[in-house]
Amino acid sequence: MTVVCDRLTGKVIWAAKGRTKDTVNSFFDALGEERATKLQFVTCNQAEWIRTVVSGRALGALVWLDTFHLMAWATSALDEVRREEWNHFRRTGGAKAAKEFKGLRWLLLRSWENLSPKRRAPSENSSAPTSALYGHVK
Repeated sequence: MTVVCDRLTGKVIWAAKGRTKDTVNSFFDALGEERATKLQFVTCNQAEWIRTVVSGRALGALVWLDTFHLMAWATSALDEVRREEWNHFRRTGGAKAAKEFKGLRWLLLRSWENLSPKRRAPSENSSAPTSALYGHVK
């Protein structure tokens, strides 16, 4: 199913069965050319069948990656890097660091500002200090 929502209100404004270019074209046919030219921003998951049609039918709109998929991909990438580092520590004899690093998965997904002072401070003798994992923190 293809669902179109108003990003400002969160309300569903159109939905149809299918996940193809024809489905997205059906939305633009229903919307009409005049209203399509007034679109300023469109968010989508970057699937080719969506992006191609939106780019061709909403000429004045900026097409952006939607927040849900952006966060899902970023979280997946973060987990992959964390897993590689954990395996590196295990392979190189850093059992203590590997154990500490493995426990950081949920910590890494939280905002630095939302961490308790205890979680912000690296543990004594830590091989994987929490503060080092947040490159933007000074």
